[in-house]
Amino acid sequence: DEANCQTFYPTNITMQRPGLNQGVWRSLEDQVRTVWAMTCDTLYVVTGAMPSEEWRTDRAKNKVNVPSAYYKAILRYKASDKNQYSGIAFWYDHLDYPESRQILESDVLTIAQLEERTGFNFFFNLTEEEAEYAEKTISPAMKF
Repeated sequence: DEANCQTFYPTNITMQRPGLNQGVWRSLEDQVRTVWAMTCDTLYVVTGAMPSEEWRTDRAKNKVNVPSAYYKAILRYKASDKNQYSGIAFWYDHLDYPESRQILESDVLTIAQLEERTGFNFFFNLTEEEAEYAEKTISPAMKF
């Protein structure tokens, strides 16, 4: 209950096209929860959306921005690994993908590439040495 209260804010909810939400995005979220989170000591996940010029009106008559893209930056910590921190990132244009669409290599970025694309510094608490590997290398432990 406490984790839900810390996560489910209205600012954490955006309009997502069904072909993205019920297909590849769901597959990615399942992979994060049921596979990657179980294979490390800690998994940090940053999820976000990029704004667009498109706006819709919701049921309460509020103007709501329709994102142009969605992303995840994932940082894995495992104390027993040589490089304790490793990472992977994903980018999806906000499209209606076929429901059968799976995660593809072309969806994958390094965290550094995602930071460049978004302008955000996701894991700024890492040391320079930790960030050099974790943000510029795609984690071999995070296969899909």
